[in-house]
Amino acid sequence: MSEQENMESFSLIPENKPDFYDENGNFSPEKVQNLLDTEKQETEKYKKQALDMRRKLSKGVVVPSSIEEYDDWTPDEKYAKFYNDSETEAGVFAKECLAEINKMAFENAFSKEQSSAVKNMFNQLMENLNIFETATPEEQNQKKLEWLRQEKEKLGEQADSIIEQSGNFYKNCNLFAPEEKQLILSLMNQGAEGVRLFHKIKGLLAGNHLGDDIPFSSGLNGLPDDYTLAREYNSITTTPERRFQILKLRQEAGRNGGLPLL
Repeated sequence: MSEQENMESFSLIPENKPDFYDENGNFSPEKVQNLLDTEKQETEKYKKQALDMRRKLSKGVVVPSSIEEYDDWTPDEKYAKFYNDSETEAGVFAKECLAEINKMAFENAFSKEQSSAVKNMFNQLMENLNIFETATPEEQNQKKLEWLRQEKEKLGEQADSIIEQSGNFYKNCNLFAPEEKQLILSLMNQGAEGVRLFHKIKGLLAGNHLGDDIPFSSGLNGLPDDYTLAREYNSITTTPERRFQILKLRQEAGRNGGLPLL
């Protein structure tokens, strides 16, 4: 092949970038701009198609074209504090869930109204589950009193006596370590079922470890009667420290006589 033929077959235009060069092989800014304009038009066309499809999915309702547009929502006043507080667990949880709802709304072509309805239902659910506490201190106290009344009804007419007897028993029984006593009392505070269960266990323990299963009684100061204290004092499982504590508690309660003989 001649040198002339070699020159004619040679092109300054790279094979992989033909649209960036003119017929003389020079880089052409105009062609680059035309290519960018074409790409932009194609992108806009696809965006329009996606939006049209989202509108069809939403049955003609106008829907946001971006996730950020779903941020245009304000919670009811009683819930606002949870979304403004990023320090508490409830506040962090609220913001995380809000972001997930926005994502779900965008992916499923929800309108702003539909998205707001979901968020409002979420807030109500969180309140019902006591994750969002919206009641005033007075209202909270009233709710607690009403709950306590309902739980006592489950225990029957002797509810107050059962609660007092069981509570005093586990506070003073040396069969349990302090952390075990705390756990038991915590479970009893959960409601009637816990009180009923540990009241039955108290009866078994009193019969097996503390002598005859006699009714457990206490004075106004919450200290068990002397016969119960005597049984605990004389038990082989009672430590010297606990025996000293029993005597001290009796003295503080004004019981100056000795423990009864069993």
